[in-house]
Amino acid sequence: PFWESGGSGGAIGGWPGRTCLTAGTDTAANPVPGCNLGSPDAGGSGAARLTPADNGKAGYLLFDDPLPIDYGLDISFRQAQYGGDGADGIAFFIVDGAVDLEAPGYFGGSLGYAPLVWLGEPGVAGGLLGIGLDVYGNFSSPDSDGEGCATPAPGYTPDRVVLRGPGDGLDGYCFLATSGPVDLRGADRAASTRLVRVLIDPDTEAEPEVTVFIDGVPVLQAPLPAAYLDAASFKFGFSGSTGGLTDNHEIWG
Repeated sequence: PFWESGGSGGAIGGWPGRTCLTAGTDTAANPVPGCNLGSPDAGGSGAARLTPADNGKAGYLLFDDPLPIDYGLDISFRQAQYGGDGADGIAFFIVDGAVDLEAPGYFGGSLGYAPLVWLGEPGVAGGLLGIGLDVYGNFSSPDSDGEGCATPAPGYTPDRVVLRGPGDGLDGYCFLATSGPVDLRGADRAASTRLVRVLIDPDTEAEPEVTVFIDGVPVLQAPLPAAYLDAASFKFGFSGSTGGLTDNHEIWG
């Protein structure tokens, strides 16, 4: 009952307008509908499809139940980005557990975490950390900075894992760190499957950090921002988006 799926950009065949299950056929099911693909995946072998490989789509999956933050976090999931021409990407994000997690942030290059200030589009409410599995490269762009970032993001950089910090509304969500080049997509699901692990230290560590692993290899590590450490609880979500370029964006496991 704590899960919520949604999306924008309109329904098409095999995607009911929001995040769906590729092994499911019931497009009215809640909280996550079936995709009703022409050839559904076998039960137990599917994925949550955040977007299809179609232009201008966005999808999200939110967990709106607060969990204690002081013990840290160790979460693993698989991702796949394939079937289109490479945009935009997937985000895993964490918000303050005191907020109602009812909607993501702005899509496009902001990946459902950050805002787009010049359009007046806010980021996710109570954002604490946003981790972008960014194929296209705009999660590294200053366009995804909120107000008040002391140093602008470095600019368009494709094929990176990118970390953004706390924010709310149009403020914050500043660029914190990036990986080196990471191959996150492929010709099909099998070729693009990557195991993502996010490890966040408990607050008993002297200098707690967040570390992101891809297929067991640490690719990004950064200190936890103060606002994260000050929160009592957290909630989390996944989001994906396409624009003029596309991909299927999927998570599972």
